Amino acid sequence: MSSWRLNKVFFEHTSDTIAIANNRGKILYVNPSFERVSGYERAEIEGKPIDTIHSDETFSNAYWENVKELDESKNIFRKVFVNRKRNGNYFYLDTKIILYNSSAAKTRNYILIGTDITNVLEQTQRIGLLEVELQKSNQTLDTLLYKSSHDLRAPITTIQGLLNLARTDVNDDKLLNYLDMIVQSTSRLDSLLVDLRKLSWIHANRFSVQEINFEELVRSILEDLSRFIPVSEINIVVDVKVKKKHFYSKYLINRILRNLIDNACRYRYDRNTEKHMVVIGIEEVDSELHFFIQDNGRGIKEEAQERLFEMFYKAEAVSNRNGLGLHIARAAVEKLKGRIELSSAYNKGTKVKVTLP
Repeated sequence: MSSWRLNKVFFEHTSDTIAIANNRGKILYVNPSFERVSGYERAEIEGKPIDTIHSDETFSNAYWENVKELDESKNIFRKVFVNRKRNGNYFYLDTKIILYNSSAAKTRNYILIGTDITNVLEQTQRIGLLEVELQKSNQTLDTLLYKSSHDLRAPITTIQGLLNLARTDVNDDKLLNYLDMIVQSTSRLDSLLVDLRKLSWIHANRFSVQEINFEELVRSILEDLSRFIPVSEINIVVDVKVKKKHFYSKYLINRILRNLIDNACRYRYDRNTEKHMVVIGIEEVDSELHFFIQDNGRGIKEEAQERLFEMFYKAEAVSNRNGLGLHIARAAVEKLKGRIELSSAYNKGTKVKVTLP
């Protein structure tokens, strides 16, 4: 069997498109895959100029400039060509063009082997457009979230001021109790808006970096938390083992440490013989910085641990928190290209580890 007949058997059954053209650009042969992809029947395309199936002169220039340079030392080149189907639609072929010299006929022929990548390119373009639209939507949501949380705080602050004034003028104990309940509700709403604003700020901004004094930062966080939590009643151990200078966004590092330390101090487990303990560790490990905050508090049930970093999720139904603390901490960690992990045993305690590059 001749080499042409062997090649033709392969050409007829391959999923790649095959076209053979001579040195004048006349199409000598196309295979069934070429017919399927292009929409042309063989009788319509064989014998026609190769430009028939291509969209514009860009193809013609690229094709002829490259095939003229082919010789025995360089007998192949590759390029993605835009082609036009019989129905006018475009299709894209990742094409290899191989020089084939016929010594008997003393002619130069070219074998064009193409892989149809139309669907891949279209999907890539669609994904690109979706990413652009998603980015725009996220920017819009961040702006809306930031402005809403900012603008809503003004009337809440006014309500809180009026409630405080009302309490000074009211002597009825029952009414005072109602006013206190309103104050608590507005305070929780105000806290929620503040946390939403923090989250929006983390997502929407690029942060400048500065050298972080971790011991000073932890001390400042504990002093601030002491206004809300009886920190003096907790056995707090701070272990900072940092020798190098580390530069991060102070705002993001503060958000991470404050939220994690707050949780560790707040969720105590009342034991008669054991004092609540919180260990705050910061250390260098190879080229990374590790934080860990560990406590011997209430711990978290296993079935709740997978959802702890979700927005608004609260492991305890009775909790008066808004379920954003760990979510904000994770957002700040991810902004710094780091990782956050949590392990906990119910009624024994919790450990959260943060790794930063």
